[in-house]
Amino acid sequence: MSTNRDLNDDCSGPPHPIFAAVASPACPDHWKRAAHLIDAYINWIEQAMRIDLTQYRADNQSELVSLQDYYSWPTGHLLVGVVDGRIVGTTGVKVIEPGIAELRRMYVAPEGRGHGIAPMLLRAAARVAGQLGAEVLRLETMPWLMKDAVRMYLQAGFVPIQHYTPMGSRYDGLMAMELRLPSEQARRAAS
Repeated sequence: MSTNRDLNDDCSGPPHPIFAAVASPACPDHWKRAAHLIDAYINWIEQAMRIDLTQYRADNQSELVSLQDYYSWPTGHLLVGVVDGRIVGTTGVKVIEPGIAELRRMYVAPEGRGHGIAPMLLRAAARVAGQLGAEVLRLETMPWLMKDAVRMYLQAGFVPIQHYTPMGSRYDGLMAMELRLPSEQARRAAS
């Protein structure tokens, strides 16, 4: 079963025990788990690339110190993937300029893989980007390290583009991609 809902019905414990879903964190424990996953994601990249990301963490401190503030509406939103009541994945959407949002921190922990969480997070993030007023959703990824993710992005309609952040010139092997989002009229007609 797959559903898309907020986790704010009951923040006294873990998210509801549904098989696989995408939701919004609603209480401090959910935000802490999302922060833990993002930290695990950055550590994984650091180890895989064998580089020190201390400067990267400093450059992204406004995000990493307070996810809840950084991803607050109407300029951002954080989504989590849930499997059997446990938050196992995360991604964020952040408006980076009028009409353009960025997909950030797409990560599913090893224990959450194989349940379709990443594609659910991606579809939900594209919807959220449109709700935030974006016409385009961009991302940066490492194709040599994240082959499955790149394949998923291409299948979803993302296309390679020129780098749009300084990170692209700072780290070798990064790939920038973007997805043109359906117009507001097309989104209304589809719902």
